[in-house]
Amino acid sequence: MEYSEDKHKGSIKYINNKNDLREFLEYERVLYNRKRIYMPLFCITEQSYLWKHNVLLRKTEYYVNTGKRLRGLLYKVLLNRFRNNHLIQIPINTFDRGLKLMHLGPILVNKNVKGGKDIALHINTCLVAGGTNHGAPTLEDGVVVGVGAVILGDVRIAKKRCNRS
Repeated sequence: MEYSEDKHKGSIKYINNKNDLREFLEYERVLYNRKRIYMPLFCITEQSYLWKHNVLLRKTEYYVNTGKRLRGLLYKVLLNRFRNNHLIQIPINTFDRGLKLMHLGPILVNKNVKGGKDIALHINTCLVAGGTNHGAPTLEDGVVVGVGAVILGDVRIAKKRCNRS
């Protein structure tokens, strides 16, 4: 099945107000099996570390996108410290809601990557630009990137759709 280039171009939803932030966090809270949308103070399990990353990422997106400079700067610092400690390099505004990190470990994503809803990333994955055109990958809704995968260059990854009778 072929997809038109314009179908998913610019279809990523950004967090532009407090309701969008709540919607993203509530949607992802269910994926991480959390009771509340708040960031944990003390991380004990792997899932609590992953949830903390998502909360920091989404709050940074909110404060940067809404022009709140001081809080945006504060959350950028907190997010960068967390990223450097846990080797998770996911830039803001690259994935739509439903980003699920499966395990704590190295993940590298280029800032030009566009990811749809319900994307799952495993450890040791790279989504990077490559070649001579500097194009970055595009992931459509529902894609799972497996352990050790390297997606390089200007490619589009679509979820396989089955025709069942």
